[in-house]
Amino acid sequence: SESYAHKLYERHRNYLVRLLRLPGHNTLLNPGLTALLLDVTEQPIEAEKKQRQHYSGKKKVHSDKNLVVVKRSSRRVTFLSATYAGKHHDKKIADQEQIVYPPHSNLYKDTGFQGYEPHVQHNFTEKKPRGQDLTAQEKRTNRKISCVRVRVEHALSGVKRACVVKDVLRNTKDGSSDSVMVIACGLHNLRVGFANERCGG
Repeated sequence: SESYAHKLYERHRNYLVRLLRLPGHNTLLNPGLTALLLDVTEQPIEAEKKQRQHYSGKKKVHSDKNLVVVKRSSRRVTFLSATYAGKHHDKKIADQEQIVYPPHSNLYKDTGFQGYEPHVQHNFTEKKPRGQDLTAQEKRTNRKISCVRVRVEHALSGVKRACVVKDVLRNTKDGSSDSVMVIACGLHNLRVGFANERCGG
């Protein structure tokens, strides 16, 4: 049954963490990391009454959100935040998580994180001013940053190979959305880890 499966998952979660190399919540990132990509991923959930806090105006669906930090070179998810209702703004999630980045990190982020400035070097695309155009230099810089940031989209598409985080989640039990995202990220890390080992070999 569903309740029995949940009990089994909770009992064996620590084993799954070690086996799948799951990114832990609110943990320090590996000090060896340098180029990091910051983004938020949304998981659609079943709409219910009195769920306004889960309605995402960006995606126009009811959803849960997780913030991820991805290592640029390997596309591994090195940090996964707690799960938030879809109404939360990306920057507020980043502020609340209080991530401690390794010294000399280079952080790439999008315009959803404007105003989020941790004590590391950070790169973000310039937003077009209202009624004005970006300069040629700003457009070139945006293209360069976008070429780097596309790797976080590749990583998230790898996470969403697990249909349970791509399709509408109908399990309404507390913590179920968080659990499936942890597992999906772990499976992605395991897959890219094997791929990187083959390339290295």
